[in-house]
Amino acid sequence: MLLLTACGYHLVGQGEGAGLIQKNEVIYAQADSAVAQTLRDDLVKELERRGYSISDDSAITAVSLHIRQASEQLSPSAYDASGLAVQYRLTLRADAVLWRDGAEVWRADAVTVQGDVFASGGPSDIEAQQSSVSQQLHKAWVRRAMAQLQSGF
Repeated sequence: MLLLTACGYHLVGQGEGAGLIQKNEVIYAQADSAVAQTLRDDLVKELERRGYSISDDSAITAVSLHIRQASEQLSPSAYDASGLAVQYRLTLRADAVLWRDGAEVWRADAVTVQGDVFASGGPSDIEAQQSSVSQQLHKAWVRRAMAQLQSGF
């Protein structure tokens, strides 16, 4: 174990290191779509919870975080004997890019999380379950993106 720490190895997102953004820096966060906007809002809440300052004005910040190419895709993943879908896979994917003083300093392409939606009950039950799984995936995406941001990977 000591050899692993001596060579600089560490677990992604572990520790309380400053990462790529210092606590005294003000961050501007933006999104390029409705799905990305939801992720941006969740990420901003997490950044604020961790003590970072967020601004709605890009002109006063040197650091900007861009959430882009976000998508939520629902696809069948299991079928019953008659060929009807009984389970779906919901995949949430988005890129996160950090810019400092107009230069890209970090990129996390295709941060992806997945969850299962089971087709039991009627359409309203499936839709409610999909909404619940979607909310869970948004939280998981934020955790994964924050871990990568803090570690610099």
